[in-house]
Amino acid sequence: MAETELFREMGLPFGKVFERLNIWLPRRVMHTEFHSPAVLDERLKVVTYFSRIGETSLTLNFDVMDATRRTLHSSAYQVLVCVDKASFVKRKLPGEIAAAAERFLMSVEEARAAVE
Repeated sequence: MAETELFREMGLPFGKVFERLNIWLPRRVMHTEFHSPAVLDERLKVVTYFSRIGETSLTLNFDVMDATRRTLHSSAYQVLVCVDKASFVKRKLPGEIAAAAERFLMSVEEARAAVE
């Protein structure tokens, strides 16, 4: 859900952008680290941002924190590779996506320090 909401915030809702640009963004890498347990019914905050925008890929990060943002429960990143929708051949990331993602490009330290 966090990824879908990030793309919507970028002005690129999933339901339209992939059809219009004729691409997919499948995962090449998925990595998660668990730092501390969350408890049942704990309110959580998911901070979602890009840590890298490449020619053919995006690195999407997720930090799961308690609602006060004092405890980091888990951190994850995924490398999304741009491929042609029909052939699944890797292709250049559309400029529209790269430009929209720039607004959400930050280091892990910047993202964790950001205050909403």
